[in-house]
Amino acid sequence: MSTLAATLKKREIQISKSIDKLFESSIAINTEILSVYLEKEVNIINKIAYEYKNRMDEHTDERLNWLRKLQLGLDKYQMTASTLLENLEKNHSQNLRTRKDFMEDMERIHSIHQSEITKLYEEIDKSTEHFHKVMSISVKETQRKSSFTTSQLKSLFEL
Repeated sequence: MSTLAATLKKREIQISKSIDKLFESSIAINTEILSVYLEKEVNIINKIAYEYKNRMDEHTDERLNWLRKLQLGLDKYQMTASTLLENLEKNHSQNLRTRKDFMEDMERIHSIHQSEITKLYEEIDKSTEHFHKVMSISVKETQRKSSFTTSQLKSLFEL
């Protein structure tokens, strides 16, 4: 029995060594397969990451370009708005000055007009007084003389 046990022990050791070799070769094969698989996966992931990074860089560059364009547009808008406000202020000031000058001119014209009206009323009053005098003289003459000649009437009105 001891030989059988020794033989079994040897056989067990041989089987164990053979299984260990198979296991080690299986591990080596699996490790190699896994490393090839991992290498392929890493390459795929790196390629995807590279493409994603490139797309993101392009997208980022595009956004930066748009932001620059928007900033330039905003700057132009602010400059235009500022210029328009300055021009509006100038126009408003000029409008106020023109209105003030217009009002002063209107007051002056009104004053001149009033003085001319006053002068005209004075002339009308003088003409009316003169007409009343002439008519009163004419009435007196008519009462004194019953008839006048045309030349006499003309002379009365020429006074």
